[in-house]
Amino acid sequence: MSTHGEVVEAIDVVLYRHEPIEPVSIGQDGMQVGPMSNIPSEAMFAPAFRLSNSFYRHIVDGVLEELRRWKSKAVLQISDDLMGKDFLADLNTPEKRGMLLIGEYSPDLGKFVDSCKMPLVLVDLLYDGLPDVVTIDNHGGIASVVEHLVSLGHREIGFVGGAGNPSDHERRSSFTARMLEAGLSVRPEWMSEGSHHIVETTQRVTGLLKRSVRPTALVCCNDWLALGALRAAEQCEMRVPQDLSIAGFDDVDGAMFMSPALTTVRVPTMDLGRHAVRQLMVRCSAGEKAKSTRGCVLRVRTELVVRQSTGEPPR
Repeated sequence: MSTHGEVVEAIDVVLYRHEPIEPVSIGQDGMQVGPMSNIPSEAMFAPAFRLSNSFYRHIVDGVLEELRRWKSKAVLQISDDLMGKDFLADLNTPEKRGMLLIGEYSPDLGKFVDSCKMPLVLVDLLYDGLPDVVTIDNHGGIASVVEHLVSLGHREIGFVGGAGNPSDHERRSSFTARMLEAGLSVRPEWMSEGSHHIVETTQRVTGLLKRSVRPTALVCCNDWLALGALRAAEQCEMRVPQDLSIAGFDDVDGAMFMSPALTTVRVPTMDLGRHAVRQLMVRCSAGEKAKSTRGCVLRVRTELVVRQSTGEPPR
């Protein structure tokens, strides 16, 4: 294996984003959500999108910090097309040592993996194949939220999730399993799933909360979905947590600034980046063997952070 004293060729660090972004900011009136917009790559980490992209930004920070320890050069780029001809040609040049792929899930992920000729580690992107995957303990994280809500006395719990992302599917299956283990019903009409956009989530959850029979708590697949749920509760004139408890997942930079401050699952995002670099170095040191050796899946542990958005159910 390489040692920290060796100089390693360039490592490509690619952040893949293709969905429009809702800029989130904190003002005198609390957290504000701007209209969805497609932003150019060079503006991805601009101040206007600092909160919206904090999850990925911290992963990249961990990557860059660890690469410095290995005295390795990072080539950071942002892509909205994993199968772009020029993009693939640039990645597969001989001077590149390896690659880390971070960001949103893409239906083209399998094709991209097959097209990538260098050692590859996927960061928080679930994939069943040759590349190593460094990701989150989704099952354990959701389990801790359900257990927390049950310990408070909640029995009628709903779920707010995304669609199409394997990580969302893991969190949904964990929610279902933990609810059944606790002897609680999983009610389909309390499962709100769709896009990850805050405004759309607000609309979906508002419909759920206007039902004559509704849950006393919501488990959300990520913190931005939880923000949508908080806004829906406000529109329905429900107090959080007195009338409805809401919990998120990720502990993004804005979670503690939501009103009320969000109970959530803390993901050690910088550790995701650090472990991904270390795993890539292992893969690079294996040489030709790495091209035909099935990769491993490494999961980082999560931690439940209890704040003001969860409490006992209404009596």
